Amino acid sequence: MDIKIQQWIEKQNLENQLKIEKIREWTLSLSPYFSEKFRYQTLFFDHKSILLYLSVNPKSELYAGFVQGHLMDNSEGHLEGDHNKQIRHFYFREMTKETEENYRCLVLEAIDLEKEMLKLKKRK
Repeated sequence: MDIKIQQWIEKQNLENQLKIEKIREWTLSLSPYFSEKFRYQTLFFDHKSILLYLSVNPKSELYAGFVQGHLMDNSEGHLEGDHNKQIRHFYFREMTKETEENYRCLVLEAIDLEKEMLKLKKRK
């Protein structure tokens, strides 16, 4: 793990540190193409492009920001965000099996969306 990522994790409160470690495990297990990068003072997960990031808001709430979230299906209401921007947030308020399943589904959807977007770019 990059030293900057480790330092960022260590700056978080203990509850968020434990959540981040679990989320990293979930995310990295979903595809061998994931890599972690430290940008803009936060942890990013790149797939073939920048897919999502983890951040903490001023209330110490941990969330994942999906870079192309505005294009994702939100019929179940798991994503939050300003509808004038492309990023949508998934908050980790509880670390339950349901949270894990919802998060994994969103990440897999983001990967599928990324594949479709890359296909469109290749056609141009």
